[in-house]
Order: sequence, then structure tokens, then C-alpha cells
Amino acid sequence: MSQIQWKEVSCQYENMNLCWECVSHKSDVKGYPRHSKNGINTKVCRTMYENSYGMIPIGLVMRHKCDNPKCINPEHLEPGTSKENAHDRDIRGRSKRTNLNAELILAIRNDRRPYKHITQDYKIAASTISNIKSKFRWGWVV
Repeated sequence: MSQIQWKEVSCQYENMNLCWECVSHKSDVKGYPRHSKNGINTKVCRTMYENSYGMIPIGLVMRHKCDNPKCINPEHLEPGTSKENAHDRDIRGRSKRTNLNAELILAIRNDRRPYKHITQDYKIAASTISNIKSKFRWGWVV
């Protein structure tokens, strides 16, 4: 087990295949270790990134190149948009909708039948079809 002390946070971590898995802080329901920074509950990975590279632009989220939410290795982190992060999730197969791939997304998007017929054929909710057609979800599929 190793320890790192930076301005706002002291972390103990285990080096797991180049990932630094935080073991000193409690994780949230999605597996991201959290701590209090200036009285605000925040993810440890954000603090580690900011201490290494500077402030994260407002509105951006922290993306894990390693796809490991417990990882706090700054080299595995990069800021990005929520859309980019959702794209990462989908292409890595972590979406709750993993049965939908790019080919099916395009087929649904181009299907002009009433939603009730599409929902029956694809076994998905009408709200999911709406999200696909409006590109609210899976907008990266072209």
C-alpha cells in the first residue's frame, strides 16, 4: 500500500496494474472515492487531477482512460464532456442498454413506424426510442 499527500487530500492506494486504487476513502454508489474539499463533497480523482495539472474547466467531468472508478492515478484521468463520458461508457459495454449497438441504434433512428411497433420489436421503452431518435442518447452514432 502506498500513500500520497497533496494539498487538499491524503490518500492511501494500492497499485493495481498501473491504476492507483484509492483505499483510504469511502466510495459512492458508482464506485468513485469521495472526500470533502473546502466543505464540499467531491470525487478524489478530480482533486488528484487538479493537483497535477491545474483546474478542470467548468462543466467538464473527469474521464477515466483506464475505466476504473477507484483509480486516482492522474495519468489515467482526463477532463471531458458528459457526452464524451457517456460515449466511453457505451463503447466499453457498461451501459444498462448494452444490448443496443451502433447498428441497432441506426435502425431504430431510421424506423418510421409508430413507437408501439418499434417497442415490441426491439423490446425497449418508448422513452428509449425517443432518446435515440432525438439523439439525446447515443448521439455519437452516425
